[in-house]
Amino acid sequence: MWWGKIIGGILGWSTPLGPIGLAVGIAVGHMFDISLKEVAMQRGRLFQRNVKERQLFFDTTFLVMGYVAKSDGRVTEQDIESASKMMSRFNLSPSRRKEAISLYQKGKQPNFDLKETLTPFYRMFHNNILMRNHFLELQVEVAVGEGFISPQKRSILGQLTQWLGLSNQVFERLIDFHTASAGGFHGWRAYREQSNKQSNEQQWRHQRQAPPSSNEVSLSECYRLLGVTESQSFKEIRHAYRKLMSEHHPDKLVAQGLPEDMLKSATEKTQQIQLAYDRIRQARGEGKSA
Repeated sequence: MWWGKIIGGILGWSTPLGPIGLAVGIAVGHMFDISLKEVAMQRGRLFQRNVKERQLFFDTTFLVMGYVAKSDGRVTEQDIESASKMMSRFNLSPSRRKEAISLYQKGKQPNFDLKETLTPFYRMFHNNILMRNHFLELQVEVAVGEGFISPQKRSILGQLTQWLGLSNQVFERLIDFHTASAGGFHGWRAYREQSNKQSNEQQWRHQRQAPPSSNEVSLSECYRLLGVTESQSFKEIRHAYRKLMSEHHPDKLVAQGLPEDMLKSATEKTQQIQLAYDRIRQARGEGKSA
């Protein structure tokens, strides 16, 4: 890099100091070039680390997903369907989907070593609880499937929670979250579609006048999804809502190392969290402020 020295020399020569100014300008410009080069190198190292982080997160996610699926003896059609749905939600390109399937198949092999696979993942993300939490959540989401998790899968995920340095409380909250979400799948979908068509005022007026149908999301599911109970204060519920929204914020997760083609899952979770919170807020007659 020479631009710093060139510009510094020109500016130095233009001063009354003449040759001395030229020398000083070149020296200052040289220091500037060194700083600029160091910044460029740091950015390059950061970019390489981000690429490595995202690939490692992607690889480990589908390897472990295959292992968990096989943990109760055999991979069922429900296991395959749950993993396939997640791949579709991630909107993976054909090549990335093929890569994910290959990793999933490798994770099912009898000689697969879970702890060995998790070691580099933990080293990379040991200071990043957000990404460790999100990784565990993806595993729980697929294992829960349509609302049920086998004892074997639950045991393996419990071990995974410990190896990731996460608390059992976090694990149980994720189980509750995704059991509620999976159990009310049709209700969440219908509720989201209805939200897009009607204003909040019209929507809640309709819900208060008519008994809930099988396609509506119950209040109990909303409380469970937020990890709170009906007996808790609205202040506590609002705190839980804000915490969940922060943990699932798509931009924050991408900045922390989540592959961009896995972003859609986080976006859908924030939508569910928002819908559940709005339902509770309206039912309690609270204002719109979060």
